[in-house]
Amino acid sequence: MKRILLLLVVVAALTACTQNKKFANANDYQGIYELYPTQNIWTFIKLNTEDGRLWQVQYSVGEEDNSMEVVLNDKKLAENGRRGRFVLYQTQNMWNFILLDKETGATYQVQWNHDADKRIVLPIVSGKEQMYQEN
Repeated sequence: MKRILLLLVVVAALTACTQNKKFANANDYQGIYELYPTQNIWTFIKLNTEDGRLWQVQYSVGEEDNSMEVVLNDKKLAENGRRGRFVLYQTQNMWNFILLDKETGATYQVQWNHDADKRIVLPIVSGKEQMYQEN
């Protein structure tokens, strides 16, 4: 009886390890798209990690008409990019993220909002670069 019990415990442990490994491998997969949570529990930012395009994704519980996906930036910021080239960083402001192009170092302010006229994606330029652009 003890041997059977021990065998069941070993089989259960091996099964648990195998299932955890499957989940770990699924998380290791680097896809083209990533979802980033905002401080609003209903809203995420979807990023195309190859070319920098962005969408605001909102889900709803019970009221499907509140679910939506709207474009924040439909302009490709890179052509022929590689997966993982772009990444989003959350700021202290719940409406704003910083988008980083890991290959060029270019940065962009990404602002999501429920109001369409308050959604923006703007390049962040240094003071010197801005001076050169103005001249």
